[in-house]
Amino acid sequence: MFNIVGASIGRAAVFNKDAKANVNQAVSVVRLVYQEMAPYFSAYLNSKIASDLYMRNVVDVARANLSLADVSNISVPLSGIKEIMVIQSIIESHFSNIDHLTQTIDTALQRADLLRQVILKKAFSGKLVPQDSNDLPAPRPGRWFVYALECDDGSIYIGQTQVIEKRWAEHATGKGAEWTKQHPPVKLVHWEEFDSIQAAVKREKELKTGFGRKWLKREYAAGRTRQAGEPASELV
Repeated sequence: MFNIVGASIGRAAVFNKDAKANVNQAVSVVRLVYQEMAPYFSAYLNSKIASDLYMRNVVDVARANLSLADVSNISVPLSGIKEIMVIQSIIESHFSNIDHLTQTIDTALQRADLLRQVILKKAFSGKLVPQDSNDLPAPRPGRWFVYALECDDGSIYIGQTQVIEKRWAEHATGKGAEWTKQHPPVKLVHWEEFDSIQAAVKREKELKTGFGRKWLKREYAAGRTRQAGEPASELV
């Protein structure tokens, strides 16, 4: 079957002779004396060599089209039946290789997408790159920490806790606060240590003011804050 109208003009495909189908004015049927040569004919009609020949006769008024006479006049190079069978076998082997490559590519793309999802999940659960225990202050009785997290939208979340690593994991899994649930943290950018919860709460409030946030962003940009870990966005 050979398409003779529209954007897909010149596209050929082999159909079983017993297949039941309706053929309209956009499709011509090429019936072969030797049915076993159908794949050869289809491959030739789909080739650039054949396309260059029959596209010279295309009439383009509203839509490009060929007439049945144009189709019947297409020259097809032939040799002996044995040679054609060898050529056809080579063509089919190439199609088989293409199918195998296509399947391999599809499988690789699926694996890449799955890997990306796994990486993102680990990144936002704080498991992609474990925080170095030498980088993070160890929890100690009577000690409190004010911390600042950079979120995926560039905002800075500020809070206080006794165990920074645990609090990071809570924020990263969407359990720490409503803000970090909507805007997952990508990096712990600063912390300060205090000997009482009152002092920590006071400092937290100071950093949440306009002046405090301005100071924090300035120090962070200058590389003067106490940081740990790497941005999840860069690792992903």
